[in-house]
This record gives sequence, structure tokens and C-alpha cells, in this order.
Amino acid sequence: MIRVRILWSLLWQKKIAISRVINLVRNQASYYLKSETASQSPSILIVEPTNVCNIACYSCRDENKRIYSHFYKEHPGTIPLGKVNIEVYKSVIDELKNDILIAVLYVQGEPLLYKGIHEMIKYATERNVPTMTATNGMPLTIDACRNLVENGLDFIKIAVSGFTQKTYGRYHIGGDIEVIKENIKRLVNARNEKKSNLYIMVDYILFDYNRDEFHLFNKFCERLGIKCITRHGLLPISFKNGNAEMERVKPKRRLCDWLWHVAVINWDGSVWPCCQFPVASDPITLGNIDSNGYSLKSIWNSEKYRSFRRQHIRHGRSKAFVCDRCDWEGVGLQAVKERIPQNL
Repeated sequence: MIRVRILWSLLWQKKIAISRVINLVRNQASYYLKSETASQSPSILIVEPTNVCNIACYSCRDENKRIYSHFYKEHPGTIPLGKVNIEVYKSVIDELKNDILIAVLYVQGEPLLYKGIHEMIKYATERNVPTMTATNGMPLTIDACRNLVENGLDFIKIAVSGFTQKTYGRYHIGGDIEVIKENIKRLVNARNEKKSNLYIMVDYILFDYNRDEFHLFNKFCERLGIKCITRHGLLPISFKNGNAEMERVKPKRRLCDWLWHVAVINWDGSVWPCCQFPVASDPITLGNIDSNGYSLKSIWNSEKYRSFRRQHIRHGRSKAFVCDRCDWEGVGLQAVKERIPQNL
């Protein structure tokens, strides 16, 4: 699992302070005890640098790069695009620097399209806050690779869906896998030249049609000395008249630990309990950083946040929009069995 790799890497580099461990334990205890009040801060901070993207992934955006609302081909264009106010980000990092295990700098969109991403990484690094981001690999220019390494990025995921362009292009529409493979080599070289501890992962999105090419990418990664991880791609199971029908996931009683461990800040300052909410039309927001003096702690255990946890404790996922159709298993990011349409 990704989180295990990240945790061990941080422990090995001695980047987990005792105050962060205490905060983590308190949040986990609150989760197990089903308390509506968590520790003083989230264990993990997720910030969206931008939700603008340079390619149109099949289940994410339409041909005009408008974001689908939570489910494939549902209300494209209703989610506004933008970029984060970096001063808000800096304020939150200063507030949480002694408590959070890591700052994850991506949600929707391509983070490397945001010009301030390197400053975001550097600011956290200077305060000993580990950082992670993800990319489709297209913007990994020579300068971008050098800046990511020099500013102290700790982890990066590069999403792919095939080793050949024919296979890759079915899902990642507008991307060029040969360019990406060269960019991955460039990033590895930049890391090695600086003797950086940057942990590079290729995130292979697995479908029925691209399984045969996984071993090719895995060998490619082995030669470079980096990890190739997999996750199931989630797509609609049937198509009718050009519209997709998703198999709705039955509501689950099991509590999702994101509510006790993770806070997500959208580019516009909205605070949500997980990264599924930014891709939903009119989602429930639990606060806004801009209107709370740039303080996340004032939101984290606010009445609205505690009420959401309380509802989750009593009813599971069935009473909360977004949660009621979510098929993830919490912070561990374990996807359910894949459902792949045959005519993709």
C-alpha cells in the first residue's frame, strides 16, 4: 500500500516528529472510539494547487477538459476552475507544521501547471513538513525536474495507463506516453545527480485492456530503480445512447477514517473531508479557510465538522452525499473490484 511505503520512508529519513505521532495516535483513537471530536489537527493535509489539467482522462473530463461531476459524464462544466491562494497555503502550513505527517499537493488537475507549486514545496520543506504530489508526467521538463528535487519534494506519483501509445491513449486522452517515459528518466537523473531522497512511483491505472502491458512498465521502472504500483481504474459498467450508467455502490456501515485523519482544502479555500468532494456539484463544505482567518484548526473540530462525523457514526455512508456512492475503503485507498466496460 502507498501509505505504508510513505510511512516507512518518512521513518527512515527521521521526518516524523513525536508531536506528529501523538496527533496521529489521538486521531486514530478518536476514530476507534467513534468520537465526533478528533485531535487538534488532521494527520494528513491535502491541498489542491489547481484543478486545471492539460489532458482529458476518460473518466475525469470531457473533450474540452471540463471536469465531470463525481461520476462519468455527469454535469461536465459545473465545477469552476482556479488556483490556490499561496498565502492561504503558507498560513495553514505554519499552523499545522508540528502536527501533520505530510502535505499532499494534488486533488484534481495537474499540479505542475500551477506556477507556485515549487514555492509550495519549498515552503513546507523549510518547515520540515514532508510533501507529496502527483502528475501525468507531461509537464516534467528539465527545469521542473530540477526544481522539484532542489525544493525538497519527498514523494511523487506519475499516472500512466499503458506502455504503448495505442493503449495509453485510450484513457489518457491528449497525453504522449513516449514523452512521459523520457520525462520519467529525466526526473530520475535529476534525483540521482542531487543525491536526493525523492521517492518516485509510477502509478499504473489497471484495466482489462492494459493488463498485458503492466509487466513492460514494471521492467522499465526496475531498470530505473523506481517503484511501479497499480490501482484499479473505476469506470461505468454499461453505456446506453452515449450516456454512462454507473453501478451505484451500496451504502456501507463501516466508518471511513478520512473524517478523523484528513482535511482537504480546495483551491478556493473550501474545506472538505476527502478528495471525492471537489469533484461533486454543490458538495457539502465544512468551512472555508478564507472566512476563518486562514485557520484550519478552527474548522477541524467545529460544530459543522463534528456534526458530519456524528452523522457518519450513526448512519455510516448512507446519509451523506458523495459518501453514499463512494467505494473507497478509507485512507488506505483500497479500491473495490474493478468494473470495466468492454467497449472502452
